[in-house]
Amino acid sequence: MIRLRALCFVALAVFLSAASHARASEPAQAFLDGLRERGYFDTATDYLDAALDSPLVPGRFKQTALYEKGLIFVLGASHERDPAVQETQLNEGQKALQQFLSDQPSHLLATAARSQLGNVLVKQSLIITFI
Repeated sequence: MIRLRALCFVALAVFLSAASHARASEPAQAFLDGLRERGYFDTATDYLDAALDSPLVPGRFKQTALYEKGLIFVLGASHERDPAVQETQLNEGQKALQQFLSDQPSHLLATAARSQLGNVLVKQSLIITFI
């Protein structure tokens, strides 16, 4: 897992280097979507944290970072087998989504964030049921 993470960061560094030469901003959303689709939830979370400090990342992407982080935690919890890890990830996802809604209640993704919060409640109740 550590080797895979290191490989992803090397690929990210090469990608960012090429992107900085090609144009002024990186395709942050496409890269994040690719990580999420491949199930690299830990790497996607790390990328989001790093992207917030990058001048290459567009401001509109940074505005949705909490939503994206919450979504990654919720989706990542679905792929975990350990109920304690699932619960931790769901709690982190819930915090990020609630913070996103608190910061930007009228954003276009606010409805999607509320829907994901509903998913969190359902998944949390299923964990409690099976424990």
